[in-house]
Amino acid sequence: MSAAPGPHDLRLALESLVEGLEQRRREAADRAKQGYTQDWRFDYFYRGVVKTYEDVLADLRELLVTGDDQPQPIPQPPITYRAVSEGEIAALLEKAGVYARSVTLHSDGAVTAVFARMGTTPHDERIARLKGVDPRLVILDVGKLSATGEPFIDFGLLYDLD
Repeated sequence: MSAAPGPHDLRLALESLVEGLEQRRREAADRAKQGYTQDWRFDYFYRGVVKTYEDVLADLRELLVTGDDQPQPIPQPPITYRAVSEGEIAALLEKAGVYARSVTLHSDGAVTAVFARMGTTPHDERIARLKGVDPRLVILDVGKLSATGEPFIDFGLLYDLD
């Protein structure tokens, strides 16, 4: 078994990568110049490629200069909410005293409840009532559907609170 590469080896590998990317950037710039006389779309494409190489190279060079090679925190997995049935949601809404025109259950456990546009209960009151029904309930988003103007509430139920 070979030993893991050390910091010096990684720095050399990064410098080699920068050199290779710089060569590819120059090739793309040459192609853009050649393409300009043939077809403007060809030129436009390769200018975009050159810009992408320049951005990547700038980031790599900054990494090499700053030495910011500290391990970064691993991002948390996306939040998923407790899966609930349509019956449970209907009971929850009824307990809150709000009545949705439609309910959509999402794969991550989130729920979208859409209400009638001309409902008798103000939307702020619907939100407050829903929040008060269950301490596990989390409001994710509220607003109006762009197509119809109907108010909606996105929410989820966290797993049991300990």
